[in-house]
Amino acid sequence: MPVHIIKNLVRYFAYLILILLSAYSLLQIIVNLFPSTEIIRNGISIPLAQYDVVGIYFIEAMKTLWQHGLQAIPSLKTAPFFGYDFAFFYYAFHQVLFHHGADLYSIPKQTHWMKSLHYVSISNNQYVYPPQFAIILSFFSLFPFKTAAFIWSGCGIIATLFSGYWLGLLATFQKPSKLIRLLILTITLSYYGLFWDFSVSNTNWLILFLISWGFYLLIVKNKPRFAGVVIALAAMFKVTPLIIIGYFLLRRQKSFVLSALITIIIVSLLGVFLLGWQPFFYYLTHFHAMTDRSLRNGAAPYNLSIVGILLWFPSLQLHPMRQPIVVVAYGLVVLSSLLLSWMSAKKAHHPMQDMIIASLLMVMVSPLIEITHTIIVLPMISGMIYFINQHPISIKDSKKRIHLVYVLLLSVIIVYQSFSVIMLYSFYLVPFTWPYVYGLWDISLLYSCILLGLGWPWLWPRNKIRGE
Repeated sequence: MPVHIIKNLVRYFAYLILILLSAYSLLQIIVNLFPSTEIIRNGISIPLAQYDVVGIYFIEAMKTLWQHGLQAIPSLKTAPFFGYDFAFFYYAFHQVLFHHGADLYSIPKQTHWMKSLHYVSISNNQYVYPPQFAIILSFFSLFPFKTAAFIWSGCGIIATLFSGYWLGLLATFQKPSKLIRLLILTITLSYYGLFWDFSVSNTNWLILFLISWGFYLLIVKNKPRFAGVVIALAAMFKVTPLIIIGYFLLRRQKSFVLSALITIIIVSLLGVFLLGWQPFFYYLTHFHAMTDRSLRNGAAPYNLSIVGILLWFPSLQLHPMRQPIVVVAYGLVVLSSLLLSWMSAKKAHHPMQDMIIASLLMVMVSPLIEITHTIIVLPMISGMIYFINQHPISIKDSKKRIHLVYVLLLSVIIVYQSFSVIMLYSFYLVPFTWPYVYGLWDISLLYSCILLGLGWPWLWPRNKIRGE
């Protein structure tokens, strides 16, 4: 059989597999519009349907039935945390639209609201987002809660498709490849952190949407002013994207930074006009306390940050951000992260490298990194695939061999993070047998991503985009 026929067969087979994976991933996301199923095993709640529609649920159900017989059937019930985070958002939207934000951050009223919706009351959880987030999205409270939650999830599906599309264009804008675009879309749709995000109806899909759009406008369309506006929205929705603006200030991207700052100032002044200054002042003065409260929900692997790893030690868990060792260690991590980013930024010769470093900074400096927050590594993966697509790897010299190691590690991350069945096996089934490995994969892969992203500008040759 001629070689070109074999290559075509392999290529078409790859297309078929990616299409099937994309369709399957989309099906998984659509399932998240409806209450998911979980199994209670040994007192541990295991949400399943939001990750794998048939496979893992069937495996775990059979294992549970085998061990416990018909007595296990009542343990298959509706998951109590489906849409949990959106309930807090809806409370904030309702406060802004109908009560002028008077009790936007009132913990007793939030607790009463959650109980009225029959959600589990967790004392450390509260609405922790800036007032601008509640103001801009307050129109959701015009709908009944269940309808608003359904619309929220529907918007999330559409936004995720756009995110995958933009990240695919970023990875191929100089060297078009439909296969790579489909690969990026598949990775985005099947990224397991996204399923966590959809199951609790959090905002990380929205942040990914805005950041992907912002980088697309900045790099592909060369519109830094519009990109700054979009990234500013992300920063007002969730504080951590502010670090992206800080990074581009370091890179002296004046038009980007100026448009972002002007957007934040205008929206904030409009918010003060609508709600008064009290919610904004309260948020600024209580931000540290709210962060400390959130950190009490648990250590690693729930919290994958350096702070979360330190909180493994029971003596540090009571007041996480008041313990000197935690504060000092976190400060050192932030300073070293900023220093490494500054060094990488000086070495970066291409906007794609800026995208990789800027997006990773959000993960590096945050004291709280849940599984859903790791979605932000997707722009990093897109940027690295861009360089791989631009420069086929040779192993003739040592530097190229290092490239090859990076590519292999990146490939492991892509495969592992993309296929939810593999992720589920290690995240749920393996720890039942070896509890001490719980969460180690998440931590190791997250920091592998950080090392990959920071090391990339030092290894790849100088690259310039079109028009430079």
